[in-house]
Amino acid sequence: MLRYIVRRLLLLIPILIGVSLLIFFWIRALPGSPAESLLGERATPALVQAYRKKYGLDKPIVEQYFTYLKTTAIDRDLGVSVASHRKVWTEIRQKFPATIELAAAAMIFAVAFGLPLG
Repeated sequence: MLRYIVRRLLLLIPILIGVSLLIFFWIRALPGSPAESLLGERATPALVQAYRKKYGLDKPIVEQYFTYLKTTAIDRDLGVSVASHRKVWTEIRQKFPATIELAAAAMIFAVAFGLPLG
């Protein structure tokens, strides 16, 4: 049984790397620049270039991916929210209790109505 669990955990590593590659490059394939979409209409070329430099978007895509992996997987730093300018972990911790409450209410509702209705 232990051998099975270890094998499954080892198989999880390439799956997680594959999913992170897929998500990273899928987001990069979206049309437009992240800097232009976040800055909006006030996006002058100088402001866009400063934003790209600040967030490392001017580096090669492979270097961006490894920086992304290092900060999220190794450093466990999700960065700062562009909407609220607060740490993402702070945002998650603040909203997690409400998420659990909503999920529990939905589960109770689903079981209460799903079981009798078949």
